[in-house]
This record gives sequence, C-alpha cells and structure tokens, in this order.
Amino acid sequence: MNAISKNQLKSWADLFVKIYTSVVLLYQTLWQIAPVQVFLCETGLDAISPMLAVLGFVFLVFDFFLERTIIQSKYCVFLVAVIVITGISSLLYIDYGWVENAKIIVFQLVQMFLLYSMYLRMDSNEIKTYLGRIFGIVSIIFMTAVIISLYQFFAQISYTVQLDGGACRQGFQDGRLFGIFANINHASLLICFMGGGAIYCLFLLHKKWLKAVMGVQAVLSMLYVVMTGTRSTLVCMISVAALCAFVGIRNLVYKNNIFKSNCKRVLCAIGVAVICAGMLLGTYLGAHKLLAKIPVWIGTADTQTNNGEPGDISEIPGRFDTHSGDISNNRFKIWADYIRCDFSNIKSALFGYSPGNYMKIIKDNFPDIYIVQYAKEKFPDAYREGNIYATHNSYLVLLTGAGVIGFVVMGAFVVLSGLRVLKCFIKRKIISKYTTLLMAILVAFLIFIVFESVIFYSYTCISVIFWLILGFMAKEMDILEANTDMAADKDKGTEN
Repeated sequence: MNAISKNQLKSWADLFVKIYTSVVLLYQTLWQIAPVQVFLCETGLDAISPMLAVLGFVFLVFDFFLERTIIQSKYCVFLVAVIVITGISSLLYIDYGWVENAKIIVFQLVQMFLLYSMYLRMDSNEIKTYLGRIFGIVSIIFMTAVIISLYQFFAQISYTVQLDGGACRQGFQDGRLFGIFANINHASLLICFMGGGAIYCLFLLHKKWLKAVMGVQAVLSMLYVVMTGTRSTLVCMISVAALCAFVGIRNLVYKNNIFKSNCKRVLCAIGVAVICAGMLLGTYLGAHKLLAKIPVWIGTADTQTNNGEPGDISEIPGRFDTHSGDISNNRFKIWADYIRCDFSNIKSALFGYSPGNYMKIIKDNFPDIYIVQYAKEKFPDAYREGNIYATHNSYLVLLTGAGVIGFVVMGAFVVLSGLRVLKCFIKRKIISKYTTLLMAILVAFLIFIVFESVIFYSYTCISVIFWLILGFMAKEMDILEANTDMAADKDKGTEN
C-alpha cells in the first residue's frame, strides 16, 4: 500500500512539474510582448511571476522530502555550491537589504533544480512530444506578434509605451524594427529559435499544409530578425548555421564513407560550414537592403529627407546608435568598469557584491565611473531607485554577483556539461537531427549571453528555455552513453 501511495505521489509530482513548467513558459512568452506586459502590470497580474516562483519553491521543498529528484540531475553539486555562495554573498552585504537577493535566489532555485531536473521525469519520446506541443503554442503567440510588427515596419508606424524599465520603443524607429516586443534583443533571439524550429520541423513533418505553415514561419522569423538589426543574434545565427552544416556534412561523409581519412572528413565539414555561414551572412545583408526599400515602393516612407530616401531607414545593415565609432555600443566601457569594481577589494573579488544589490553598492562606492554617470544622466528615475547601467553580459553578472568563487563553480558546471556533449559527439559518427537541434540552441545561448544579461540571476523566457534545454540535452547524453556502454559490452562478449 505504501509503495502504491508513493508511486501515486510520484505520478502527481511529475504531472505538476509538466503543468507548472508549461504555465511558467507561457507566462514568460506573453511577457515578451509589450501590450500584454502593460496589461499585466496595470491589472496587477504581473504578480503571477513571483507567485509562480514561490509555488515552485514550495514544490522543491516537498520534492526534497519525497524523492529528491531535484538533486539527482547531472553535476547538480555545482549548482548547490553556486546557491550557497550566492547566499554567502548576500549575507556579506545584508546592510543593503535582503529582499532582492532572496527573490533572485528563489528564482534560481526554481530554474536550476525544478526546471533543469524535469528531464528526469520523462523519457526521450515524452520530452519530444512535450517540446512539439510547447513549440506549437509559442509559435502561435510569437508569429502573431511578428506579423503585427512587420506590418508596423511596412506602414512605418512608431511610438513608445511606458514599462517598468522606462520608455519602450515600438514599431519601426531609429533604423530598427522593435515591433510590439518589450525587448528587441531578447525577441530577436527567441524569434530566431522559432525560425530554426520551423526549419527543423520541415524535415520531420509529412503533411503538406503543415510544411507550408512551417515554411511561412521560417520566412517571417527571418524577416523580423533581419529588420531588428540585432548583431548579437546575427552572430548566433552564423555560428549555429556553421555548426549545423558541420554536423550535417560530417554525418554524410561518415554514412557514405566518402573519405577514408578522418582529417579529410573534418576539413570537408569545416569547409562547408564556412561556406554556409558566409551564405547566411550574404542573405542577411541582401535581405536587409531589399526590405529597406519596400516602404518607399509602397509609399509609406517619409521621402522628404535624405534626397528622397526614407529618413528612418538605413539602406545598409547599420544602426544609428553605433555611428559614434564604438562597434560595441558602449559595452567595452561597461565591461571594463564592472571588472574594475569587481576586483577593487578582496571581498568583492571572491564573493562579488551580491546578485540583487550589486548596482546599489557600485553606485554608492564608485559614483564617478561611466556606468553610474550614464544612468544618472540618461535614466534619472532608475538612478534614484539604485540602478546603474546593466552589465550586458551574463558571465559578468555572475562574476559581479558571486565573485570569482561563484564564477569558477558555475563555470565548472558549464564546462563539464559541454565536455560531456563533446565527448559523445566525438565518439558517435552520426548525430541525430534532434541532438543537433539541442546543441544549436545551447550554443546560441552561450554566445548570446556574452552580450546580454539574461540567464544567470535572471528569470526570463530565455533563462527558462535555457535550463529546460540543458536538461533535455542531459537526457540525450544519458541515452547516448548508455547505448555506447551496451555496444562496448557486446563487443567484449563477442571477443570472449
């Protein structure tokens, strides 16, 4: 009876995690759309996010005493260590308050332990089915927003809305398509994933009408990403295209035994990867130049400036905010300031300034540096609330919030997870499309967070997807390693 009761509890727990994760992902998806975000804030429904985090935390406590699935995920010990270090850092600077740090720790606990360990509650086929359903729902939401955003570009509509972070640009302005999304950088990466997922589905689906839908989604996604002019997403796209081309050609040459030499096989795959990356860049540049002329042709552009050319549109993929000559758009200055602050004393170097209060601490102790003065001049309201220029780098957020110790521990988790994937990749000559898709998404994330603060100490659509995909990749590695071990045992049995 006890065994049956325990199995029932486990079944209910697994169902709860699936429903909970779906609700969190749906909410974070809707939060990316500015009009929806305004509605949620005005109606008080923005409280759903912290309520979901608290609910997730309560379940973590329950699960810890029930079956401890949350601490059975791969390399979980490093995640536990990161939370402990974060807690120590928060205590060291408790004079600046504890509420923000407590929120961030709860958010991290939910993502690192509940969402990441979800792969232990499903087999591979269940995960694929779950991903397919979630992708379908999210696609409907995002493609609706993309279509509206593209209409704003063609109609040359621009305006601003007020969000918690201040004025949010909408429509097409400053040479970029913001559309109806709350954050253009986050949106461009997410829509890029929507396009990549659609291309992946083209290889799997059999119904022609579904293929047509996925084809349209891929094209619309590409158009939106091009017009956002987001360079971080462009770097991700080029890198992912090269990776997918490399894996595809590698599969082909091994499957058909085209070359006898492994060196030639690798060089062939590298060559094709470089060509595909170049073709994608050329397509991106050409599409941007062509799209920039469409409002002129249909008569919606302001043709009273720039000798008949639309005043808001850049004929080449350029951005008005980078014409100062700083290709990093001030990121080099930002990173340099944060690094100087991080290593200004032993305590901050080892444990950081705490994840929730580092801006207040830097503002009080380094009032004359660029990241503080910029916020004071450009965003006075945010400055009065204790905010300064954001890091625009998730790795730097980790270093600033938890110091070198936290950075090294989390780095060990990421490196070990990456080495595990690389080891399986080297051992197996043929990599499935599904595994390649997961690899591509994770590579895109790891590149993107060099330019944006969206994963560590964040609770966003991107961070939720990152921890889920990381878990699903761990499941695939478990399966591949088990298959490799079985094959090795068979070979030993044959030899005996």
